[in-house]
Amino acid sequence: MLDPVKHENGRTFTKEHLRQNLLEANIIEDGPKQKTIHLKWEKSEEKVSIFPDSPILRIEYVDWFILFTDWPDWPKGPDVHEEQMFAVYGADKWHRTYDPADTTRDPGIGYNDIYFDTKESDRHKQKGIVDPDDGGSLNYKGHFIVGAYKKATGHGFARIVPVERTRVLVLWSYRAWEFMPRGKEPFTTYLFPVSEGEKEIIEQGKKVVDEIK
Repeated sequence: MLDPVKHENGRTFTKEHLRQNLLEANIIEDGPKQKTIHLKWEKSEEKVSIFPDSPILRIEYVDWFILFTDWPDWPKGPDVHEEQMFAVYGADKWHRTYDPADTTRDPGIGYNDIYFDTKESDRHKQKGIVDPDDGGSLNYKGHFIVGAYKKATGHGFARIVPVERTRVLVLWSYRAWEFMPRGKEPFTTYLFPVSEGEKEIIEQGKKVVDEIK
């Protein structure tokens, strides 16, 4: 992935909250069409796959503790809001904005940057704000498509997550995000880099979802 500031190889940190020590890491598939590693922590378990000639990571969450987060390796200075942008499928028809100052985004209750919530959470319920359980306009064939990119270069990354398995989606003001899953059944997400900003995030995200079998 290209670093949005230096135009060099950069990093995106994908982590799960409190998964603790890594216990096992085993290659379970090593064929010409797919390579998959099975990772097991004390409180988490994942299968991560890569594919030939593809920048897309498939991450299967077999078990987890609380939530997972994608953190871009970007500066968090005073110009972060002007330089780093979000892109979310269906955002133009959604009733909440990316702006942390937006008073519909759960002011004064815990996470000020909540973008999508469900009736299972009590954060918005206290203010009488309940988002549609199916994700409303943010739902593309059963998935959220969420990305972040550098305004000046278009470099960034995106994540695809199933709507029915998302309890809360938080868009942090420094352009990272946090997903809180609902239920305990395994689910699959996808992570990929971009170099053309919002257009590529949405178009590539839709293409990935369209090809899910």
